[in-house]
Amino acid sequence: MKPEIILKEWFAVNAEGTKEYPYPVIVILANKAGWQYLAQRCRWMATRRGIPRDPHNPDDHSHLSSRDCDANSRLTDEIEFRLGIITTSNRKAVMKRYGITARSRRRGSLIPRFERLIRLAKEEEKAARSVGQPWLRSPPKAAARGSRRQGGTRMRR
Repeated sequence: MKPEIILKEWFAVNAEGTKEYPYPVIVILANKAGWQYLAQRCRWMATRRGIPRDPHNPDDHSHLSSRDCDANSRLTDEIEFRLGIITTSNRKAVMKRYGITARSRRRGSLIPRFERLIRLAKEEEKAARSVGQPWLRSPPKAAARGSRRQGGTRMRR
């Protein structure tokens, strides 16, 4: 059986308390072979030592996205999981790299949370364009009109 994995962004509504609000949910669906692939990937991460080879990658992470796993590119949202390792020696650098603090914990309605993420993404995109990052070239006009093909290309494991 060929592995099939579907990754989706979704939301749920918190109906506890006095105020209802939507919050983000990541949906991971897979057939048996897909779950076996994901379990194998997690076992592989568990065997890594977490020694960074690059100062920009203190958690020695790997990427799990629709482009680099057996995700069904026709059905999967463009989303990525970063699977990283925290050790006593890299914890401080990892927390700094991702801006993780008790204060940065996101909770509550996804609307203001995503608005903040959009603002941050625009700032990062602007900064990257100013130094000429080639991966941030303007998209072709067809993509701007919404005809961009969804999903990614499948890469070898």
